[in-house]
Amino acid sequence: MRLSPPRIRDGYHAASGGLHGADRSNQTDHRSAAGLAVGRTLSLACPSVRDRPRVTVRAGLGAIIFDCDGVLLESVDVKTQAYRLLFTDYPEHVDAVVGYHLANGGVSRYDKIRYVYRNILRKPLAESELAVLCARFASLSLDEVLNVPLVNGVREFLEAYHARLRLFVASGTPQQELEAVLDHKGLRRYFRAVFGSPLSKVEIMGRILSEWRLAPSEVIAVGDAPGDCEAAEAWGVQFIARRKPGDEAPVPMPAGVEEIGDIADLLGIMKGRLEGGTMI
Repeated sequence: MRLSPPRIRDGYHAASGGLHGADRSNQTDHRSAAGLAVGRTLSLACPSVRDRPRVTVRAGLGAIIFDCDGVLLESVDVKTQAYRLLFTDYPEHVDAVVGYHLANGGVSRYDKIRYVYRNILRKPLAESELAVLCARFASLSLDEVLNVPLVNGVREFLEAYHARLRLFVASGTPQQELEAVLDHKGLRRYFRAVFGSPLSKVEIMGRILSEWRLAPSEVIAVGDAPGDCEAAEAWGVQFIARRKPGDEAPVPMPAGVEEIGDIADLLGIMKGRLEGGTMI
């Protein structure tokens, strides 16, 4: 299948996992950091549950691409805390670090830490030091991630649809670590393939479309960050956002993005479609 190159707008660039034109920012408030990451290119909103756009499933669905943290696993808080601990020696910058992390879910920790040093701490960072920091991040988070619960409905959905649809994982977690986590959770067997960093989300989606000869209209991507939405939009793939119920400070999503509370919602949508309905 021959694919057109992805459509990436100026500003937030999902493929590079960062910002263009924001390198000189010295924002320290976490909401400002989040706004820098996505506000230039996406019209963002935090709708209430009642305001969520109804979710539709296109006819001819053949594949679903899932993010991991916050979509399959309730692991976002664990990794947020790991960033707090990783930069505990810089208390005046921790909120900005966390804000950037939350606004850029799906971006690899390597790119996030590089950004933090260059734009928030304004300190040089050698590649050897970056490797040490990334290893420390893994030591702070991996054991906790292995013990977090699945997002509600994940196993039921995968059991119901892994033989009927081509299912994939696209994550910013390093490839080897991602495979280890999914193996530990007993989830890897449900997926045709799982992809982590150093590939970006845009690169992963393009590879899935190409290698499995899928048209964008046959695919849904489920994520929890604006970067996930941007990657799906780049390839013309339908995007559904998972917004955790009860989250008091959700990361803003582009206005009008379809949302679910958990994967049980997606299971209900799919069952409704099979029974003749297309909306919830």
